[in-house]
Amino acid sequence: MIWPETAVNADLYQFPEIAQIIAMKLPGNATGLLGSLRVDVRNPNHPYFYNSITALDKKAKVVGNYDKHHLVPFGEFIPFREKISFKPIAMAVSGVGDFTRGPGPQTLHVNGLPGFSPLVCYEVIFPGEVADPLNRPKWLVNVTNDGWYGRTAGPRQHFAMARVRAIEEGLPLARAANTGISGMIDPLGRVLAKKKLGTAGYVDALLPDALSAPPYALYKDSFFWLLLAGFAVIAVRMRGGCCSTQD
Repeated sequence: MIWPETAVNADLYQFPEIAQIIAMKLPGNATGLLGSLRVDVRNPNHPYFYNSITALDKKAKVVGNYDKHHLVPFGEFIPFREKISFKPIAMAVSGVGDFTRGPGPQTLHVNGLPGFSPLVCYEVIFPGEVADPLNRPKWLVNVTNDGWYGRTAGPRQHFAMARVRAIEEGLPLARAANTGISGMIDPLGRVLAKKKLGTAGYVDALLPDALSAPPYALYKDSFFWLLLAGFAVIAVRMRGGCCSTQD
């Protein structure tokens, strides 16, 4: 069961009573993949806040966690904070100050689920940065809050970009968005199930199998630069041939 970004406005490590309430609502032996906040309080004088996905089992145990690493400038952090103090502005923007970056793409293995790559919000728009190349996942999970876009092109563009990532990586993608668009996308970019923008409810869908890694998943943008260099060489040779003269 997948809930969207910041659906749980609390750290389930710090608030086990909230974890218990959610676990009671999980159907069967389902695992919850929940958009949540996480707080590192090992240093009480300097806590670190994360925009996260938390995996919760039926026994209310946190069995996995992912921290967002592509943070939104001026939405989740204020640039140049190490040079200039913008604490009042940062507090006004996020309510907690700056969020902290996670380590990067990773593959989570929890409760027998196929290994998946978690993606929070617009992390899904970055080509070549949605999966760990050394530990290839079986599917992608994208949780997002697109509420600020309203009924504009924004949520539709975001969903379309998620489809492109599924095609590039050859991986199915499950997407949960608080105001839509939620859905299941197969590795060929086909939408198998979808909840329309601005409608409440849920999507119940089977998870398709992953494909073998396609060329883009293996070579990223290097293939593009190779093609560009090849066309440049061809253009130079053609120009030289066109401009050559004979005595």
